[in-house]
Amino acid sequence: MEGRARRMVATGTPASSVAGEADAIALDTLRRENEALRRRAIELERSVETRTAQLQAKIAELDGKNRELVERRSVFNAALESAGLWVVTLDPGGRIVRCNRRCAELAGQPVENVVGESFATALVQPYQRRQCEDWLARLAGSDSEPPDWEQRLIRDGEESRIVTWFGRRLDDAEGRTQFLIAAGRDVTEQRRIEEEVRKRRAEVAHLHRVYTAGEMAAALAHELNQPLAAIAAYAEAAIERLAQGTDAQREFLDDFERICAQAHRAGRTIADLRRFLSKGSASRAAPCDLNELVRVACELVGADVRLRRNAIELDLAPDLPPVLAEAVHVEHAMMNLIVNALDAMREVVEAGTVRISSHAVSDTMAQVTVRDDGKGLKLGEQERVFEAFHTSRATGLGMGLTISRSIIEAHGGRLWAEPSSRGGIFHFTLPFAHASPSLPRR
Repeated sequence: MEGRARRMVATGTPASSVAGEADAIALDTLRRENEALRRRAIELERSVETRTAQLQAKIAELDGKNRELVERRSVFNAALESAGLWVVTLDPGGRIVRCNRRCAELAGQPVENVVGESFATALVQPYQRRQCEDWLARLAGSDSEPPDWEQRLIRDGEESRIVTWFGRRLDDAEGRTQFLIAAGRDVTEQRRIEEEVRKRRAEVAHLHRVYTAGEMAAALAHELNQPLAAIAAYAEAAIERLAQGTDAQREFLDDFERICAQAHRAGRTIADLRRFLSKGSASRAAPCDLNELVRVACELVGADVRLRRNAIELDLAPDLPPVLAEAVHVEHAMMNLIVNALDAMREVVEAGTVRISSHAVSDTMAQVTVRDDGKGLKLGEQERVFEAFHTSRATGLGMGLTISRSIIEAHGGRLWAEPSSRGGIFHFTLPFAHASPSLPRR
C-alpha cells in the first residue's frame, strides 16, 4: 500500500487523496481479517459445543455404567449375603481384604474389624489354624487348585458344624498372585445324610448276610432232614436188637441210645430253624412310601450302576398310598432285583438301562416292575431263577432272588418273573397299609 502511495505522489496525485485511498485499503484489510476471525470464532464455538455435547454424552454414558456397576455390585453383595456361603477375599499373605457379613458373624466381629486380620486367626479355631495356613499356602503357590478344606466349628452351647472351604486364585497380567478368594459352605446336614446312608448300607449288607445265612440254613435243613431221620431209624432198630441180646451187648446199648437222642435233637433243632424261617414275624413294619423305598434302593446301588455305565429310569406313580412294610427289608429286596438286572445286562449290552415303575393294581395292592435290557427268560425258566443256589454267574451264590421272594412273601406280597425275549421282567406286589391291619407273618 505504501509503494502505491509513493507512485501516486510521484505522478503528481494529491497527498490527501493518496492518504484516503491508503486508509480505505487498510480498513478493507481489517474488515477481511475481522471477518476471518469471526468465522474462526464461530467454528471454534461450534467445535466447543460439539465437543461439549460429546463430553456430556460420555459423562452420561459413564454415569449410566457407574449406576449399572453399583446396581450389579448391590445385587452381587445381596447374592453373597443370601447365598448361605462364607465368602472372603484375601491378599497373597492370607490377610482379609473383604468379606461378607456371614464371615464377620463367623468371626464374631463387625466387618470393618475383620478386614486386615489373618484369615486363619479371625475365622479358624486354634487347633485347625495350621491346616488352614497350609491350605492357603497351596492355594497361593500351586498352579492347580488344592482340594477343599474341611473346618469343624465348635461353639459354646451349640451343636458343632462342618464347613467346607474351596478357593480360587486371581493373578495379574504378569501371572503374579493378586488375590485369593475363599468360599465356605455348611455341609453339616450333607455329612449327616451321608452318615445315615453309610449306616443304611451297612445295615442292608448285614441284613443280606442274615438273609443269606437264613436261606442257606433253610436249604441245608431240607437236605439234612432225611439223613438225620434215617440215622434215628437205624439207631432205634439197633437198640431193639441189642435189647434182646446178651449182657455184653448191653454195653453198646447206652451208646446207641445216645446216638438216637442226638439225632432226634438235631432233627428238632433243624425243624425249629425251618419253622422260624418260614413263620418269623416282621416286628418293625410301618406305613412306608413305596416310591421312596425304590429311590433309596437305587441310590444305594448308584455307584455300581455308574461303574458299569448303566442307567436307571424311574416311572413311579404319584400319590401312591403307603404300604405296610419293614423299609430296610423291602429296600434289600429291591436292591437284589436291580443288581440281578445289572448282571443280566453285562453280557448283552455295554450301557443298558434298568426301568423301574410302580402303580396300584387294585384297591389293596401296589405293584413294582423291574425291566432290563438283558437276554430275558425263556418260557419255563421263570420259576427256576428263584430256586436256592441257582445262578448263571460263575461267582454267584444263587440266593439273591430266593431271598427277595422270601422278603416279599413275608410282607404279604408276591414276586414273580415274566417270560420275555426282550429283557428280563420282574414284578412284585405289596399290600397297602390301609388294607393291612398288621404285617402278615411268614
